[in-house]
Amino acid sequence: MQPPRHETEAKPPSVRIIGFTGHRHLKNPEAVATALKAELAARQKTGGEIIAISSVAIGADTIFAEAVIQAGIKWIVILPMARELFRDDFTQEDWARAERLMAQAAEVRILGGTERPQVYIDVGKATVDDSTCLFAVWDGKPAQGPGGTAEIIAYARNLGREVTIFCEDDTGVRKMDPVTTDI
Repeated sequence: MQPPRHETEAKPPSVRIIGFTGHRHLKNPEAVATALKAELAARQKTGGEIIAISSVAIGADTIFAEAVIQAGIKWIVILPMARELFRDDFTQEDWARAERLMAQAAEVRILGGTERPQVYIDVGKATVDDSTCLFAVWDGKPAQGPGGTAEIIAYARNLGREVTIFCEDDTGVRKMDPVTTDI
C-alpha cells in the first residue's frame, strides 16, 4: 500500500498524444491551417505535454505538421512504407516539402509494408493506436479509398478515442460535434 501523497508533491505531468488524419485534396487549405493552429493553441493552454503524430501526405497531413512544428509541439511522423517507395506518391515539389518537414520531426517511424492500399490503412490505424485523441479534417463523406479519413475516424471511435473533427467546405472550416456526426 502506497503512503498518501503530500499536497505539496508535484503531480506527474499529463501527456496527450494527438493523432491526425485528413484529406489530401483540400478546398481551403488556409482555413484548415487557421483552424488547426487555433485548436492546438487552445490545447496548449490547458497544460501538460502535447505530442503530435501523423503521416506526411500532401494536403491536410502536411498542414497539420507545419502547424505542430510552428507551435513548438513535438511531432512524430509515421510513414506507411520506406521513403523511397512513399516518394512515388508525391510530385518532386511535394516530396521536397515532406522531406523538409520530416527533418524537423522528433522521430520518423517507418511501417514495413509495401502493398498499396493496405499500407494506408496500416498507417491510419497506427496513428490512432499510438494516440490518445484524434484530430480529423473531414468533409463528412465516406472514405474514397482504403485508409480514408472516414474509415480512420470510425476506427478511432471504435477504440473510444476522443475525436475532434474539422469540416472543410468552400467557405471555410468549422468544428463539428463528433458525438452527433454520423460516419
